[in-house]
Amino acid sequence: MGNHNQKGPEFHKYGYTAMTDRPLGTLAKKAIAVKLEEDIDSYLRSLPTKERTILIRESITNAVKERMKHTPVRL
Repeated sequence: MGNHNQKGPEFHKYGYTAMTDRPLGTLAKKAIAVKLEEDIDSYLRSLPTKERTILIRESITNAVKERMKHTPVRL
């Protein structure tokens, strides 16, 4: 069994994260960073890293997918 902490070609090819060990699709090469209101930031930072990552990723994904249903993307 290999080292699950290594980020080899399979990690990037299948979009796995060390946090969830489940496929997420192809992940973007660059991260997006935003500042949050202090109370939201404090709450998120109080969560364990794994839980925080999952919550942020799922929240953004769900919000964007919902918005995409109603608003066409302009390039």
